Amino acid sequence: MLTNAGSTSSIRNYAKVRTTATNQYRAVTSPGTTAEWKAEGAEASDASPTVGAVDVPVYFAEQSITMSYEIFQDTDIGAQLAGLIADGFKIQEDAVFVTGSGSGAPHGALTRITATTGSRVSPTTASTFTTASVADIFKVRDALPTRFRTSGSTAWVSNIAVQSVIQQMGAATVGPGAFWSNMLDGSPSTLLGFPNLEASSMTGTIGAAANILMLVDWSRFLVVDRIGTTVETGRVIGPNGRAIASSEVFAYRRYGSDMLTNDAGRVLKL
Repeated sequence: MLTNAGSTSSIRNYAKVRTTATNQYRAVTSPGTTAEWKAEGAEASDASPTVGAVDVPVYFAEQSITMSYEIFQDTDIGAQLAGLIADGFKIQEDAVFVTGSGSGAPHGALTRITATTGSRVSPTTASTFTTASVADIFKVRDALPTRFRTSGSTAWVSNIAVQSVIQQMGAATVGPGAFWSNMLDGSPSTLLGFPNLEASSMTGTIGAAANILMLVDWSRFLVVDRIGTTVETGRVIGPNGRAIASSEVFAYRRYGSDMLTNDAGRVLKL
């Protein structure tokens, strides 16, 4: 029975997921080409696109679990280890896809977006987000460039505490369901037509400088898997080279993540 607080995020389901056989994945980007109106007999202008590269490295994530022979013999912990390991990696992944630093670990979407001044949207009232902040939701939506707003992979991400404020906006104005699609749902599936994802790693504390709500084209957020989870077991040896009657279960995986285009998201920064 797991007793930790747990975590949630559906970012992987919306992100661009790729596999690599090396220690990084190279993506190619371009601002595109420009069409022109050409006069008869005139030479066409050069519309060759500028091509750039975004390299997304993979990092080594692991869990080292040591248990005595007695625990293995006297409980069913061996049958439960897969669930424990999967939960540990899920909590790690849910956090890093949002707030990953990019230093020794993957980059998170929020980390990249908030580092870009033009991607931060200021609230109507500084440091404030209440049931009267309906206009701020539209400000975030309207600030996202057309290409990223209409990609089909665009979704909101926020903490459940922020979603609760948004869900009460309709009731505070003209009645339940007026602003959000369905006030009867625990966490409505859409907001202004975009999927609504709960991410426990987004802050639920509303206050000055808090980044509380993101709208992101998740097709521009790349998740790279080098290998899936690998589990190895071995005996634990004491400092004198003799057994201590314990086994180590070592689980590891290699993956990375990063924004391919930092302009593909907007965040409400109080």
